[in-house]
Amino acid sequence: MINTASVSKGYWVVTVIGVLWNLMGVFQFFLEFNYWRNPESRASLDQDLAPFYDSTPAWLYVVFGIAVATGLLGCLGLIVRKSWAVPVFLCSLVAVILQMAHNLLGTKLISVLGPGAAVMPIVVMLIALGLYLYSKKAANMGWLA
Repeated sequence: MINTASVSKGYWVVTVIGVLWNLMGVFQFFLEFNYWRNPESRASLDQDLAPFYDSTPAWLYVVFGIAVATGLLGCLGLIVRKSWAVPVFLCSLVAVILQMAHNLLGTKLISVLGPGAAVMPIVVMLIALGLYLYSKKAANMGWLA
């Protein structure tokens, strides 16, 4: 049962930041997916990174798309205060972990760019985990129907 009392301002701050974060993820998906198809853009690519992008399997773009789509959908679920946001965020978290694990462990990205290349994937995984846990908390607090 949904708690009819209004949620805190913090709830809305987390939700809006989550929407903005996931919109950036959707933008990054389309940028990355389309960037490498454009010969002019490819010419500007650091030659050390070209093999990384050339060897990216098609399934990884599917996982990336699922990660960002479900992340954004989960945030929209928080906006409308629906409990289905929780399993949607779980789907996003699993997809993010698969994608980032491949990038960190299944490629030579760190050997090419150094240990700093691990920072953003770790941040992305932590944010996905945080949104999932926050949605569970919101459901437990009765803020979601």
